[in-house]
Amino acid sequence: MSLKNVLVSKSNQIQCVVSTFDIENSFDFGQAQIPAIDDYADGVDTMEFLMNL
Repeated sequence: MSLKNVLVSKSNQIQCVVSTFDIENSFDFGQAQIPAIDDYADGVDTMEFLMNL
């Protein structure tokens, strides 16, 4: 099983991936705790979620 397949199959158990490899939705070392404005926790846009309550 490839690393990509393992990550996809366990995506609901993984908060973030830190890597220097070209892995979709991964972060560089040192960037995991410094989110950008468009990095949403669990893929949820918090402001959009709150506006739709």
